[in-house]
Amino acid sequence: MSSEAFVTLATNDGYALGALVVAQSLRKVGTQRRLVVMISKNLSDLMKRTLETSFDEVVIVEELDSHDIENLSLLSRPELGVTFTKINCWLLEKYSKCVFLDADILVLRDIDDLFQREEFSAAPDAGWPDCFNSGVFVYRPSKDTFRKLVQFATQQHASFDGGDQGLLNSFFSNWRTSDISRHLPFVYNVTANTFYSYVPAVTRFRNDIRVVHFAGALKPWQLTYNPQNENLSGNLDGQQDIQREFLLCWWRIMYERVWPQLSKYNQSIGEVLNMYNFTRENLWLLMPDGVRLSATLSIPVPKHNDEKCPILFEYKPYRKDDNFFNFDQPNIFYLVRRGFIVAKVDVRGTGSSEGILIEREYTTQELDDCEHVIEQLADYYRSNGRVGMYGLSWSTFNSLMMAILRRLTALKAVFSAHASDDLYKNDIHYPDGILHLDHYIVSIDQTNALPATPDYSINE
Repeated sequence: MSSEAFVTLATNDGYALGALVVAQSLRKVGTQRRLVVMISKNLSDLMKRTLETSFDEVVIVEELDSHDIENLSLLSRPELGVTFTKINCWLLEKYSKCVFLDADILVLRDIDDLFQREEFSAAPDAGWPDCFNSGVFVYRPSKDTFRKLVQFATQQHASFDGGDQGLLNSFFSNWRTSDISRHLPFVYNVTANTFYSYVPAVTRFRNDIRVVHFAGALKPWQLTYNPQNENLSGNLDGQQDIQREFLLCWWRIMYERVWPQLSKYNQSIGEVLNMYNFTRENLWLLMPDGVRLSATLSIPVPKHNDEKCPILFEYKPYRKDDNFFNFDQPNIFYLVRRGFIVAKVDVRGTGSSEGILIEREYTTQELDDCEHVIEQLADYYRSNGRVGMYGLSWSTFNSLMMAILRRLTALKAVFSAHASDDLYKNDIHYPDGILHLDHYIVSIDQTNALPATPDYSINE
């Protein structure tokens, strides 16, 4: 049994709360298998610590994204592209067999018997029963299978819905005609948002349901729960009594078993849930001379469809994708989870940006480029048109210059730390008004001697 495990995935703090309920619901029904959660680097330290108390193993994985906007838009679920990250579960070769559970799953009864099934076993999808639903499946970890999945995913139209379900159904395409033993009974993955079509069956087999899957855009953690009167509030239009019953089951486990863990860190569920989850996007910002500057945006997941956010960006030559990546994460997490889009932009000729860096700080070229960066960020489709600059040292020297010398309409605020508007008295590179060349040139040359960070996105 020690070589078998239940596996789930959390790519942000909302899904981490779901994963905690998955773990506690499995513990409650008495599972004898190990519990493993794969997490991305987007999780807060609080959620990482809490997951470590509930799971036997926490595995950090790289996010994989389908970038399939066209098909994902058909589902009105653009965030599902990142669910390609799920295929990392095939890399857990220390386990001989695993059962994958999505983080929006609630386990109601013992499901350890799933380990008697073989790869690839899954339940039919309620929307199209010739396809399986990828929220629950039995598989055997294998690096070879992982490599084949990644290679398959690079093909055009590998996923018919842009998410992992379309990918896995295309890859395991013989599931619908294979051995019936690989078709799990529907009670192992009952989708909680489609009861309108089979209320009589749900009523008849209610006590046989093993797993409830809160598939769809509405997740339990997006609702508000009052433990005194067990009242749920939020977007519950069209929810039937049986659906509310399962949502209440989810929230009871949250308050009885997950909340005590969060309270150890002086955090309330409300504090966690009121913060934004976020995704990341890499952009090329085109300058008038054809040079492209590399920008990485951390973007709050909208709480309503038309929500737009202000952008805070930092503009410096210190290699955002490697040299300063870990250094930047705490302030990114803090800001983006409070509703700001956070953009990191490498100065021309540094890091992942194209062009040649002129050997002097805060040049006219640097400020001209910054002006075009601000204009493009203000026009970004999730931006509300209000841009701010922040940072430390270099990035606040140039932000002060932009505020004083350029006065752009879209630039609404700057936050300056370890910087000054008097370069000749207060900048370490200009002692007594003379440029300290050895310090500046050696430092910049060493920082940018390496090539740009390669892009390992899954579709290349």
